[in-house]
Amino acid sequence: MKLGEVSFTMPPNDLRVVAAFLADAADRIEKRQLRSHAHIAEFDKTWDRRHPKYDVVVHEPGWC
Repeated sequence: MKLGEVSFTMPPNDLRVVAAFLADAADRIEKRQLRSHAHIAEFDKTWDRRHPKYDVVVHEPGWC
């Protein structure tokens, strides 16, 4: 994997939601419970309403 940069410009509360989502996705990958990928809106049901133009997606490493 080659990653150059990931940028987040958002209020602290939203950063905490993203951090919690990423930690949850990592746990699911380790437990082999992630099915190809996950969107933050599946983790936080209010995300799409609050941020309709933005998505955070984690892909299971085997599918990348």
